[in-house]
Amino acid sequence: MRQRMWLVGMACLCVGLSATLTAPVLWRLFAWIGKMAGVPSVVWQASFMFFFVLPGLVVAVLVLARGAHRMQDGKDSGQ
Repeated sequence: MRQRMWLVGMACLCVGLSATLTAPVLWRLFAWIGKMAGVPSVVWQASFMFFFVLPGLVVAVLVLARGAHRMQDGKDSGQ
């Protein structure tokens, strides 16, 4: 269990680091696309936030669905 938590911690660290490094680049890309397309700032900013948050939401839903499925089948061992 300790090794598993270490791996989860390292994965979280890597995701946080990559998000920190890529956010400014994506922000500039969305600003440039918004400027070229002639859309208001609020539109490209909302699109950026949706794009940035969507993967986490999808993973959260999948993990919750898997957990609910495991609980229904009685396969959860409580670990």
